[in-house]
Amino acid sequence: MRLDKFIADNSLFTRSEIKRLAKQKRIMVDGSVITNTAVQVSGEETISVEGKNIVEQTHLYLKMHKPQGVVCATSDFENPTVIDELFQQAELENDTQTLLAIEKANLQIVGRLDKDTTGLVLLTTDGEWNHRITSPKSHCDKTYRVQLAQPISAQDIAALTRGITLKGEPKPTKPAKIEQHYDTDISLTISEGKYHQIKRMLAAVGNKVVELHRLKIGEIDLNDIPTQSQYQHLTIQEINQFIYD
Repeated sequence: MRLDKFIADNSLFTRSEIKRLAKQKRIMVDGSVITNTAVQVSGEETISVEGKNIVEQTHLYLKMHKPQGVVCATSDFENPTVIDELFQQAELENDTQTLLAIEKANLQIVGRLDKDTTGLVLLTTDGEWNHRITSPKSHCDKTYRVQLAQPISAQDIAALTRGITLKGEPKPTKPAKIEQHYDTDISLTISEGKYHQIKRMLAAVGNKVVELHRLKIGEIDLNDIPTQSQYQHLTIQEINQFIYD
């Protein structure tokens, strides 16, 4: 790979800035000043610009606590996005790897939430990992805390745990898992990702979702991010449960 491409791919320097810095003798490869940015590198060399090492970026895996009113999109003209929220937090933390992924538009949102739904959102630069979670074939469990407009009955819970036919759908939903906390407060786990599925499921039994908050995707949970708009890099254990062969 050309030196200028390697630096551009793995930093916030533009090609024109890299060319200028090379002329100023501020780029080094293995301790030697390099003025010709067309030279080939493998990425195993020690490459530095203005004294700062440039390393090849590995895939990024993040979890974030999405606030209400924020949309799961890379850009939106009317509403703040999870990328906007992430950028602000990454700037505060001087998180170069995350800022670089945002700058390069490499981040994918894994399992989107509605604008009015809060809770766990995953982001990654790893498309295969994203597919492992979101593919209908994966049957990945997702757990939500649901506040309802009316008390839920034992009959309604039984219907949801058996699977329920939604309007316009040829087959019933897969069985849900439900834990009731109070009359109008439940935790609900589904393994599908149909459009507005939880709201449609509760509407099908004559109820209405007032608040919806995602707690878990697989074994990745939101327990250690209590503050909205905050994010964390996933641990190896969290990543590996969905890692591809």
